[in-house]
Amino acid sequence: MILRWYATRRRPRARVAAHIGLAVLALVSTTGAALAACGPAPSGTTVGPVSGDLARIISEARKVRSIYCGPGPGRVDTRAPSPTDAPRTQANPGPRRPREVVARIDGDSQTVTAVARANNLVVLETRRIDVLDAQSARFQIPDARTIDAVIAQLANDVRVVSSDANHLFRLQADSLDDARFAPKLIKLAAPAAVGLTGTGTRIAIIDTAVDDKNPPLAGRIAGTFNSLPDVPIKSRRHGTVVSSLIAGGDGFRGIASRAQLYVARAFDLNPDGEGITDYFAIEASINWAAGLRVRILNMSFAGPYNRNMEAVLKRVSTQGMFLVASVGNEGPDAPPAYPAAFDSVIAVTAIDERRQVYQKANRGRHVFIAAPGVDILAATPGGAVDFVGGTSFATPFVSGIAALILERQPSASPRSIAVRLSIATVDLGDPDRDPVFGHGLVDMSLLFGR
Repeated sequence: MILRWYATRRRPRARVAAHIGLAVLALVSTTGAALAACGPAPSGTTVGPVSGDLARIISEARKVRSIYCGPGPGRVDTRAPSPTDAPRTQANPGPRRPREVVARIDGDSQTVTAVARANNLVVLETRRIDVLDAQSARFQIPDARTIDAVIAQLANDVRVVSSDANHLFRLQADSLDDARFAPKLIKLAAPAAVGLTGTGTRIAIIDTAVDDKNPPLAGRIAGTFNSLPDVPIKSRRHGTVVSSLIAGGDGFRGIASRAQLYVARAFDLNPDGEGITDYFAIEASINWAAGLRVRILNMSFAGPYNRNMEAVLKRVSTQGMFLVASVGNEGPDAPPAYPAAFDSVIAVTAIDERRQVYQKANRGRHVFIAAPGVDILAATPGGAVDFVGGTSFATPFVSGIAALILERQPSASPRSIAVRLSIATVDLGDPDRDPVFGHGLVDMSLLFGR
């Protein structure tokens, strides 16, 4: 009806622009409940001939509707295929811990022991996952059975909710060594002009350990968690870099300098110098973050599809946690990487100063938004600064921006944050959302401009 009203009236361009701005803001502020009916999307055929400005309103209305009515904050194109999931009796492909499975058990630790005995497995670790109201157990296969065979066996045990391989995940960094272009590219001055700094917003970062003695991070880390207590800390670099991009540092501005940062150490270096971990460590970190009621979870890592991870992330998203992950650095021909490709997660790709996509970035219909991620200035352990690159480092830009949105509107849901982000973009690739840049480069002046 609003669109028909606009189509039948001629107004001065300045007033039309003002009304369009108000209309878009109204669309962004609409709650999920108000769109629960999810009726037909507005189109040119339903409102008749429209001007270019009105066509843009229609486009934004479609975008808002698709996010609210789609299956998750990160999945806007509801026609996009769901992730290829192996049958419940098979492990999904991808790197994994040999001879290990992780199962979610309906019961207590005694039930875990009974499941292990009944299925001839060795319990390596077990923990309570409060957010799923279940036990999670890491089992070792003591004989020649394959992981698939054990998963098939566990599928017939009524005490087992789900099981999968203990997949491996890698930090998405690259060694890149021009300028401090990122703040200008995303218009970082806009939220500062209206006094937004992320104050009071909790962000959890699953990463390596962090150098909390580093000047820009000293006194800024509100809490830490170590999901690898038996693994000596070899590196604090990646976690320090990611944290500093949110908090700021010497010679560069952070996105949300007053947000409360909580760092879960789930990664460290393997003998080849790669930042790597397994699902079981990530799961513990997610559970810790959920217990703290953090509002944003930064995941600058990628790996294969894992059904257990999908379940726990879906649960914390429905409880109000905004999930952000890097699309991955495996290249344009690589399959979708997870957790970025889950419906509940915002997938972030990286661009350079020329607004060109990072050449190693994964592509796909799940890509949601682009942020600076090539030759980015950040803090490193010991008080130094360095230039870094990779989709890992585009991700904290979006996490920080989400913190500013929540500072302005603490009740914002993950879906409404996604709506705001998708509209406040500069299109870089094919019209509308595309598999390279998603909705485009996030522009903070469109979010927080006066």
